[in-house]
Amino acid sequence: MPKFLRVIGIAYLAYVALFLLILTPALNFVPHWYVEDTFGRKLDTKWVLLNPFTLSLEIREAVIPETDGSEFASFDSLSVNLSVEGLWQSGWVLDKLEVTGLYAHVKQLAEGQFNFDDFILESEAAPEPEPEPESTEMLGLTIKDLHVHARSLLYSDQAREKPVTSQWNDLDVAVQDLSTVKAEGKPYTLEVYGPSGGKLDWQGEVSIPNATSDGSLSLSDLDLHTIWQVAEPWLSFEITRGKLTVEGL
Repeated sequence: MPKFLRVIGIAYLAYVALFLLILTPALNFVPHWYVEDTFGRKLDTKWVLLNPFTLSLEIREAVIPETDGSEFASFDSLSVNLSVEGLWQSGWVLDKLEVTGLYAHVKQLAEGQFNFDDFILESEAAPEPEPEPESTEMLGLTIKDLHVHARSLLYSDQAREKPVTSQWNDLDVAVQDLSTVKAEGKPYTLEVYGPSGGKLDWQGEVSIPNATSDGSLSLSDLDLHTIWQVAEPWLSFEITRGKLTVEGL
């Protein structure tokens, strides 16, 4: 029995050392090196921590800049907790996935390119092997607690005759038991706040495997001039001011 306990103790210490002395330092170096070496951008994080006791990954204050140094995308924190239920349940199971303080600014430049085009790797010129038939089976994933808070999401179109920017602030998504495996519908709430005080609110149930949803949608105090700015190229009239409120099931 003492020999067995020693083997268990050594295996446990090796497991902890693997996470704390090898994997965690690698996660604080390799992604940063890869992004800079491959895309020429600098990835900054305050820290990346892989916890062997809770099977969780935490990233704090991650920032990826534009090629000119301005902010492209960032978040305050990202937490992922892997559940041991994945050992006997179908697919991956996460106890928690949380993103806070998300910021992203997608731009279509005057030349027609996007400000993320450099992240899209071009395929090799060599002929590719015959592709295998694609599987239509959905990835098995269950997230018990999903929370995403976006500080600000922006889209700018500088390729238009009149450049326009659309901005969404304080987007907040909270979902319980989101699953691509379980057939029964699950309730969730989606709230989006617009740049001029408008709000989108959706509450209901969604079954991803069955591709069904049932809920209520409301739009309140949506600024019509902001919508008109986006749709201007396809409209023959101008909306200078106005608010839209609508509800439906």
